[in-house]
Amino acid sequence: MSNLSELVEDLIIANRILSFEGVVDAYGHVSVRHPNDPNRFFLSRARTPQCIETDDIMEFKLDGAALDPHGRTPYLERFIHAAMYEARADVNSVVHSHSRRALVWVGAAGFGVVLVTQPWRGDISLVGVGYAGLAAVGWAAYIVLTQRVGDRFSGLSGLALTVPIAACTAAIIGIPQAAGHLTLAVVGAAVGLAILLPVVPYSFELLALRRMTPTAFGTLMALEPAIGVVLGILVLHQTVSGTQVIGILLVVVAGAAAQRGGLRRPSVIDGADAQPSTGPVPF
Repeated sequence: MSNLSELVEDLIIANRILSFEGVVDAYGHVSVRHPNDPNRFFLSRARTPQCIETDDIMEFKLDGAALDPHGRTPYLERFIHAAMYEARADVNSVVHSHSRRALVWVGAAGFGVVLVTQPWRGDISLVGVGYAGLAAVGWAAYIVLTQRVGDRFSGLSGLALTVPIAACTAAIIGIPQAAGHLTLAVVGAAVGLAILLPVVPYSFELLALRRMTPTAFGTLMALEPAIGVVLGILVLHQTVSGTQVIGILLVVVAGAAAQRGGLRRPSVIDGADAQPSTGPVPF
């Protein structure tokens, strides 16, 4: 397969992935700059992204003119793509999306978490906010990488690789601190915690990410603060304000709404390179 053929195949796959993940709607589209001529780019004809085939891919100049239209109707928004490529030589791909669904429920869940936790009560530490931001980045990386591990390894075999790495990393700090304080009771409790915390929840999360998109999973993760507040009410007999109740409802509604469109479609991307197709890329 030539480089251009591979590029076209990748462009088709990109349209399919972004469509199925809800990043672009039926009117969204993806383009890519020509690898050998920076003054040209590839973009599909006007067609819903999940139905794009090889024959739909058209080549354009930076003024938006199609080189070989062959009767195919291009997107009107091709001029936006052309302007981006002309203005930014470092841009090699452009995604045009009309879909707000990918952000609405994430924003609703985030606002709900703010109402539940009420950070305006008490002092705000900028250092603490920075640590929270780093934790958020870590969680985002965890979701993306866990999904990739789950796709690559069958069953729960991926945990056999990730859990020992995590244990060795924690041991660098934990073993010096625990030296001289270990007893059979402490070791037994540690074993129980190891099963309850990493093994059981990580197993369920690995299985969940095989079946839902990262966006839906990440939104559902916002349920944790709401569940914590509910447990505080039931177990610790804590009282909550009306604002916190509204926050809990927002998080629950956002999680349910995100999951409605969060089912992942079966993917055979790994086989796309082995047997190039001139028809639709299967998903």
